[in-house]
Amino acid sequence: MSVLNWADPIFDAFVAGACVLFWTDKTLYWISKPKIITESIGTGRRLHCVDGPAADFDSESLYFWHGVLVPESWIKDRCHLTAAEVFKEENAETRRAGCEIIGWDRVLSGIDARVISDDGDPMIGTLYRGQIPGAEECGFLKVLCGTGREFVIPVPNSIETAIGAQAWIQGVPTSEWVKPEVRG
Repeated sequence: MSVLNWADPIFDAFVAGACVLFWTDKTLYWISKPKIITESIGTGRRLHCVDGPAADFDSESLYFWHGVLVPESWIKDRCHLTAAEVFKEENAETRRAGCEIIGWDRVLSGIDARVISDDGDPMIGTLYRGQIPGAEECGFLKVLCGTGREFVIPVPNSIETAIGAQAWIQGVPTSEWVKPEVRG
């Protein structure tokens, strides 16, 4: 038997997009390479797509938000996703991704958060109080990171100011807190 008799179909399958090949005496089976969408982070990449699957296989589509696997509906129907639905998720990293997907303003609105202290500087932040379903009321510091991303960080309910929340996060007394330098 000539090598070309079995090599040609394998080569043709690979060129057509085969990722996994399995053959019997009479049949060549193949699984296609998935369509992958990534974002760059530092010197690497991670799966991410804002409006569809980040890994699309013949048999399954997987949805990722900044490298975190999330339910399909969170991406495809994000305008109807609620904070309550996000907080039902058991995995903390998936919950965080869900909060980013719907946006921190919708999260804070969804837990009826109220402003306690607004420093006026988005990098110092705004302190809120609200209640996540199934938890006690607690504080949340909404802050703009030096990278330009917005975060909401849980803080103890006893904190009364945004600067106090910043000091608590850094583990220093409020009187000793100094705003970190942002380098470009």
